[in-house]
Amino acid sequence: EQMEVLVSCFLRPFKMAASSKKPPCSHEDVNSIFLNSETVLFLHQIFLKGLTSRMESWPTLVLGDLFDMLLPMLSIYQEYVRNHHYSLQVLTECKQSPPFAALLARLENKPACQGRSLETFLTYPMHQVPRYII
Repeated sequence: EQMEVLVSCFLRPFKMAASSKKPPCSHEDVNSIFLNSETVLFLHQIFLKGLTSRMESWPTLVLGDLFDMLLPMLSIYQEYVRNHHYSLQVLTECKQSPPFAALLARLENKPACQGRSLETFLTYPMHQVPRYII
């Protein structure tokens, strides 16, 4: 759910804003902040769909094949995690721009965000894979 909010409430609006006549940020900034968030969301959705179908077969629960499928995709998560610090640096720099800060404040005030900041949503994917393993 948090990844869906990150992509729909932040990434897509910032992409659109970067394409506007007076962009509050560049496409490069958007790519640096969000990197492969859409791909990570897609992987989460695939894993969740597989996990949900397994839960329907409870109490016989076999998850090994889901993790076999997830393992080759860990490089995508790894890239996201490695970029996280840089992502937050770029975000901090962009916040110095009043138009960017105003857009960010509007986006963070959406009901779907439940009062949470963009930084919070950018951090969620880093905790998801360890949760799957536990």
